[in-house]
Amino acid sequence: MNRLLVWGYFSRKPWAAIQTEEGFLFHECYSASKGFDPEKFHRAVIEPGPKDLVIQKAQIQSKELALNTYGKYYADALPIITFSTADGKTHRFAVDKKYSLPVVCRFFDLRDDEIVQPKRRLDYGRSLARNENSSPRYLLGFYLCIGMDLAQLVALPIMPYLPWLVLSGAALILPAILSLRHPEWYSLTMFGIDSKFLYGKRLLPAWLLLFPPLFLLMLRLPDVTYLSDARLVLIGMLPAAFLSLIIWLLSPERKVSGWLLAVVLLAWTGFGISAGAAVNAVPYYNAAPDRTEICRITALEQYREADCWITTAGPEGELRFFVSRDYFDRLTVGDAVTVDFYDGALSIPFACVSES
Repeated sequence: MNRLLVWGYFSRKPWAAIQTEEGFLFHECYSASKGFDPEKFHRAVIEPGPKDLVIQKAQIQSKELALNTYGKYYADALPIITFSTADGKTHRFAVDKKYSLPVVCRFFDLRDDEIVQPKRRLDYGRSLARNENSSPRYLLGFYLCIGMDLAQLVALPIMPYLPWLVLSGAALILPAILSLRHPEWYSLTMFGIDSKFLYGKRLLPAWLLLFPPLFLLMLRLPDVTYLSDARLVLIGMLPAAFLSLIIWLLSPERKVSGWLLAVVLLAWTGFGISAGAAVNAVPYYNAAPDRTEICRITALEQYREADCWITTAGPEGELRFFVSRDYFDRLTVGDAVTVDFYDGALSIPFACVSES
């Protein structure tokens, strides 16, 4: 065999690799209408044309055949032949998969030390033992994660705050526990050639359902704080950031697709500011205020019929509060109002107007 079909590593175009006395000639076999043109492949001759690439053996400083078995693109999943020449250039082609390894090695005159085997990467579906008889039980765990997320969403307006927060925390932690306990069945990442989601259940979709209820909850939380925005965000992210760090250190997915797991956990930590706000508000629903102050109203604002705000002056300076329409209609500038101050479960102090 004096010619092989190879593909441009970057251009993805077909070439005919032809042996010559001096080295190798690469003739492009591409046409706009057909893509790969078999006639150009079989008609290619050893006399170089204006568009042909010639690599002389005397100019080859090194050559290498990388046996890739994975990749995002077609050419990445094929054996890659690389030539480094004396002029400082590197030429790289993907060898068509129809040729066996001995044929390719003989064609390019490759030694054993010029063949690079693929690195062993963990393939969850094949390297982790799975008992298919237990599939219904693990499927139940997958549906349990989704069910708990939906339950906290439905229970948001009717369940007392502390039990709701416990349910939300369990819904948050359960997917992580399952993925760490049974990595052969559950995955936190969404895609990747080595990810076990090809064989198991993806838990990330259920995991992200946590955030809409938490964001909805923030609409009814006391959100007036006198911390800087940067400190507020930093402290609010602490619970999710701490949990993300533990998952990163323990998850076997980090060894396979670390960058993807990092992106997932960073995004989850960003969304997790709502989880921090929910934990910080526990005293508002379950304890008396840390202190109460009588403050004077300095301004009244109404943007829409139900969008009512008051500004007060007190020991903490001016604070702006959202109040109900009925309460707003009874107020005038200069009135005294009762403001309850809380230190917050995460040391994020906040205050709210007592409308009673």
